[in-house]
Amino acid sequence: MLVNANAVEVGRAVQFRFDGPLHLGVQVDVHDGAAGTAHEVVVVAPELFRQFEVGVAGANVEAADRAGLLEHGEGPIDRTLGHLRRARQDFRNGQRSACVGQHVDHETVVGREPPALRLEAQQNLIVKVVSIGQRHARERTVAPGQDGAERPRSRRRCHNGGVRSGEPDDGAGGRHDGVADRVDEPAKRAGGNLKWGIDPPGVLPAWIAEHDLGPPPVVRHALRRLADLPDVGYSRRAEELGQAFSDWAAQRHGWRPDPALVVPTADVLQGIWAVVAAFSAPGDGVISTPPVYPYFHDVAPELDRRSLECPLRHDADGWRLDLEDLAALLAREPAARVLLLCSPHNPTGHLYSREDLQAIAELTHRHDVLLVSDEIHFDLVYPDGTHCPTLALPEAAGHTVALYSAGKAFAISGLRAAVAVFGNEDLHDRFNEAMPPHLLGGVGRAGVEAAITAWRHGAGWLDDLVALFDRHRQMVLDVLAAELPDVGCHLPASTFLAWLDLSACELGPHPAARLVETARVRTSEGREFGTGGAGHVRLNFGTSTVVLAEILDRLVGALRR
Repeated sequence: MLVNANAVEVGRAVQFRFDGPLHLGVQVDVHDGAAGTAHEVVVVAPELFRQFEVGVAGANVEAADRAGLLEHGEGPIDRTLGHLRRARQDFRNGQRSACVGQHVDHETVVGREPPALRLEAQQNLIVKVVSIGQRHARERTVAPGQDGAERPRSRRRCHNGGVRSGEPDDGAGGRHDGVADRVDEPAKRAGGNLKWGIDPPGVLPAWIAEHDLGPPPVVRHALRRLADLPDVGYSRRAEELGQAFSDWAAQRHGWRPDPALVVPTADVLQGIWAVVAAFSAPGDGVISTPPVYPYFHDVAPELDRRSLECPLRHDADGWRLDLEDLAALLAREPAARVLLLCSPHNPTGHLYSREDLQAIAELTHRHDVLLVSDEIHFDLVYPDGTHCPTLALPEAAGHTVALYSAGKAFAISGLRAAVAVFGNEDLHDRFNEAMPPHLLGGVGRAGVEAAITAWRHGAGWLDDLVALFDRHRQMVLDVLAAELPDVGCHLPASTFLAWLDLSACELGPHPAARLVETARVRTSEGREFGTGGAGHVRLNFGTSTVVLAEILDRLVGALRR
């Protein structure tokens, strides 16, 4: 139960007594039965410093840090990884950790991964409140009291953490189950998941662009309901996909595409290949903007087109497409017919401004170039940024096709359902003439069900996910700044991907491969993203807080040697 519960505010430190083991650096729910509230807190450190008293409950977190109440912290108290890393390093060295006040004999961790730090029962903890919200009555767990009545019991999720926000509306007038900030690693590996399945259990995956925390419960329920039907034969449900996407785009992005101009595809890549094939001829130029999603580099050669590049430029503010470079390329390559745009950008997390998209649309229109915009990460944008759908611009409508999917945000890519959205009827009709529907095949019923359910009922869950990943992206930048200042990285404005420049670390031509050996972490090799990718790796921070902490801990250990 929280001490001095009246002083609990978001962003403040409180003292907290927990009856059970807990892990350092994880987020937990604490239910205060008397107040009827649920508090999300992140454990920072046990109360081992004499100067810390209950009275600090009302103190500002930063003030507590400056006062030395958490003398092993570095910078904002949000960054719990500093405590975690030092304590684990002490464990490895067989030393008593001032951070946790525990001792583990060195021999117990030699030859295997260090154990997660546990704080034993009946310890006072310093925590930071993440959010405060009412717990829905059906969410509470209860235990019989001594008098035979039932009373609320504190909920906790210690294994790999746990986050549950207050419960906003799910978009269907009900309540949504919040994002569970935990990863069941054995289940991931046993279930045939590609991200977790290519390496032995000792290697943590931070490579493929798929997050570990979905699908949301409402989507799982829809899939179970589908499996329980008396048949799973032909269905007309795919006809609702265009309307569901149009409603979602209007709700989330203020843009309502015409459902009649939405064509279902198996995935975004199928849509890209089909659109390029339909609107260009062998020998025509296809422009990409590296460093960029690796599959973009395969489109032109596989379709017998000519690969052209307009590399992004990098400066102190990040990565950007230089409009003068694009204009010069289009002027000297009159056979260019397609520009592949990745918006939001993978791997850098860059968001194109409305003004830049307008200029790109005007340039491509002037040179009779089709603009093909992959916007699969469109729902993973952080509060300091805005995604502008390309087709929301009047300048783009006559020569743009945009590709979307619920796969990245809701972790349902394996179910195979996406959409291609055409700017006008002429583009739509020309595509259908070149690519008859039966040539592409239909979308799977399970994928359609999952996508429609996510777009109609997943808004609240997605808000929780983006809030969690917002903290994760800052966690990555904070750790790099404090522990690995030679590693370059800009704060991504979107996606759950960080583009790390390891050029100063002297890891050779294949830094990702070296990190598998030295850190036991798999990232994506920068060279795969084309020009500008040498010396880089792409890090996926779309996982649980505890797994991310371990990933960063390993990277710090390997790169500081």
